[in-house]
Amino acid sequence: MDNIERIYCNSRNPILPSNYLISDVEGHQMQDGRLYLYGDVGNPEIDDTYESYVLKVVSTSDMKKWVIHNSCLCSEQIPWVQEAGDSKWIFSEAGEVDTPMLRKLNAGYRETNAKGKKGRMASSFIYAPDAAEYEGKYYLYFPCSDSSEGVAVSEEPQGPFHDVRRMNCKGIDPAVFVDDDGQAYYYWGQFRGCGAKLKRNMTEIDRSTMTIDLVTEEEHHFHEGMSIRKRGNYYYCIYADITSTDPTSLGYAMSKSPLGPYEYKGVIIDNKECDPDTWNNHGSIVEFKGSWYVFYHRTVRGNKFFRRVCAEPIEFREDGTIIPVIMTSQGLGEPFRPGEDIEMTYACGLLGTCYLEPEDPINGEHDVLKNISCGDTAIFRYVDFSSGVSSVKVSGNSTGTIRLYLGEERNLLLAELTIHGGEDAFSLIEAENKTGTLLVEVLDCDSKFQIKKIRFE
Repeated sequence: MDNIERIYCNSRNPILPSNYLISDVEGHQMQDGRLYLYGDVGNPEIDDTYESYVLKVVSTSDMKKWVIHNSCLCSEQIPWVQEAGDSKWIFSEAGEVDTPMLRKLNAGYRETNAKGKKGRMASSFIYAPDAAEYEGKYYLYFPCSDSSEGVAVSEEPQGPFHDVRRMNCKGIDPAVFVDDDGQAYYYWGQFRGCGAKLKRNMTEIDRSTMTIDLVTEEEHHFHEGMSIRKRGNYYYCIYADITSTDPTSLGYAMSKSPLGPYEYKGVIIDNKECDPDTWNNHGSIVEFKGSWYVFYHRTVRGNKFFRRVCAEPIEFREDGTIIPVIMTSQGLGEPFRPGEDIEMTYACGLLGTCYLEPEDPINGEHDVLKNISCGDTAIFRYVDFSSGVSSVKVSGNSTGTIRLYLGEERNLLLAELTIHGGEDAFSLIEAENKTGTLLVEVLDCDSKFQIKKIRFE
């Protein structure tokens, strides 16, 4: 396989190294049997906007070894992209929009991040792609900072993509879906979701088929990021859902037709506790080798503009609805067992002011837990001590005291340790035949205290 930047082996969450800020991911199993993830790429040197100038593809054949391909499309290839100007919110084809969330945003809601830095509108960037195979070619769809949308084509699912064309619609977060009969559909929008049939050239929508308000904020808790899949006789519309105030959930609606009407069914997953500054979610569901998964992203580094791709297995009820899942550390893999390093990067929940960030923010591949306050807690789902465990070692920087618990409700106290001046702390424990959630609670610390990893033996 050509066009490879790197190969990374991991089956836990987040999927990729800390310096790969890939988000807004759409997953598709293509004709060659591999799973392909299409996403945008955050820049760790730009911390005040969602600024992505390249789109990337990551692929796998086994959900363990991930091939990170070279950039599949760059903003420099988009000839018409203009400055963002004064346009703050993009309304797609839905005309005048007035929703509670829009009014909050226009009033300045969440303009600053958890570090007190005010966000800005970037220019000349591309983001939130989706892709589809049609008649032997692969089509990549993307929105631009000027509210336009575009499409590019490739002979390979991983790209590179070329022959860039502008779509005859405007908005954000495009989605593409090819039905069993070969008819392709296109979806897009914020606050109001739109959909239409694609013409056979795959570069234009048939505007006579356009449907507005497929999903709405008022009826479906819709914010943005539509993604369409089919399972059995049902069509699933997955999107960023504002049920928990901010669009941190992936919600979904179901229909018997690709252009609706869609009925709201609930939340699949919520990333609300992944970071003190988490703001949104964006992802998709995909069937791969007979099993279904949800791909989503988590905020990291105490900054809503930095996100990393994660995944969880999902199951369906007999009526076709999706059983909700929670964020886990094990993701597509196994629980942590004695003898393994539990790096802080795998924390699936953070309570308090703490967040995850590499010691080298630009090139670092392993996070530490930092910005820690007394009472903060990091959550790891799950650990398996069924073979028995007798000791634990904690590595960190500076000085702090922590408690380790097993169970979501602090059911079993495993140990209390103090790290002095960055030296490893060691404690004897006894927790035979126990499995579950590991909680790391900080009792006391100085301002420079950080935690790197934990290891049970």
